[in-house]
Amino acid sequence: MSHKHFRSGFGRSAFAELKAVMERWRESGYSTDDETYQAAQNVIRAYVHKHRAIGKPIPQFVGEWFADEVASADKACGNEGNAGVKIVRASDKLDNKTKNYATLFEQRTSVREYTGTSVDMQAVQEAIAISMKTPSVCNRQAYRILLVQNQELVKRALELQGGWRGYDMPPLLALISVDVRSFVSVEERNEPYIDGGLFTMAFLTALEYESLASCPLNTMMRKQQEHDIRNLLGIPDYEVLIAFVAIGNFPESIESPISFRYKPEIITRELR
Repeated sequence: MSHKHFRSGFGRSAFAELKAVMERWRESGYSTDDETYQAAQNVIRAYVHKHRAIGKPIPQFVGEWFADEVASADKACGNEGNAGVKIVRASDKLDNKTKNYATLFEQRTSVREYTGTSVDMQAVQEAIAISMKTPSVCNRQAYRILLVQNQELVKRALELQGGWRGYDMPPLLALISVDVRSFVSVEERNEPYIDGGLFTMAFLTALEYESLASCPLNTMMRKQQEHDIRNLLGIPDYEVLIAFVAIGNFPESIESPISFRYKPEIITRELR
């Protein structure tokens, strides 16, 4: 819903799946007051509110499947009058290096639309240098990062990845991987993904610190997809793929989704 070229009426297949799981939830006797269920309702309300805000008709399938949510869609008002989105401004990112960690982390959001200008590669290298503080098992530092500026390679890689449809190509694409030769036994089979995930989060935060916009993209692919990406980008078979990161400069102003977050006490357990 934050796409600058919002497509009214889009999303029927996703809403069909949402309808099915919500029905299964109710049939299983789970509470509709649960935060997870209410988050699903708010997605529908925000979708309806977005259509109303731009003067477009609410899709018929939404009205048929989610009558209660349509009736209560005005509850889905988001930041600055928008439904389910907040406004991200380039001017608010200029002083990122002066912010404390909590503020920097809280204000970071994934951005998929950038200015047409090239990325300051020195700032990217600074972000990588910051990320090298990432903890790793036995301090092996097995994470690797590939920076791709060639726009034809960026386009082909994202076509294979499959999660970037409808957007202009980012000026820079990073691929994070981990060298499994750094690990010594089967007991460490999950460690590449742990270390790689930690590095990815550190890199995303460091890019925010450098006032660069970014968006992580998963590498959960079928065998042929992965094979083709390895061939395209020259990734050896001893490196496991962790994530792509699209990188660019913040536009003057852009909408970003307001994502549901659980309260800390929902996910926390204590043993005393």
